Amino acid sequence: MGQRGPKSFAERIAIKANRAAARTDVRAPPTHLSQEAKRWWVDVVARFGIESHRYQTLQAACEAWDLSQLARRALSKGLSYKDAKGQWRARPEVAIARDARTAYLRAVKELKIDMSPPSSPTQKPLLPLGIEKRRNWLGPHKQPHWEGA
Repeated sequence: MGQRGPKSFAERIAIKANRAAARTDVRAPPTHLSQEAKRWWVDVVARFGIESHRYQTLQAACEAWDLSQLARRALSKGLSYKDAKGQWRARPEVAIARDARTAYLRAVKELKIDMSPPSSPTQKPLLPLGIEKRRNWLGPHKQPHWEGA
């Protein structure tokens, strides 16, 4: 155990060198990750200099992102289905996507990374079926009073 009290100049230099050496431990991304997650991994490690004990958290973030994207692709069929009794039910992929997204956000928060998530350039926003993007919810001929006459 180290001594308490103020450190000498040499001890402070040694401490800084040890911290810098811990940050230079650059690991390649795991092979089971998607290409987007692998690119994001490399970018995060290059920008933020992840310490060696944070790689598991980074891997958890990448895996959660991949799982949320997999569930998102499965949801292209719709967010709900009719069960055997004719009742509408939410697809299990909805909960999987929600939980994976939450896990990703928690891991990124723990890593203190302020960076956009990995994404593919062809990714479209996911809207529930039957919901259209509309600017005016009052109808095509009416405008809210705050938008002018």
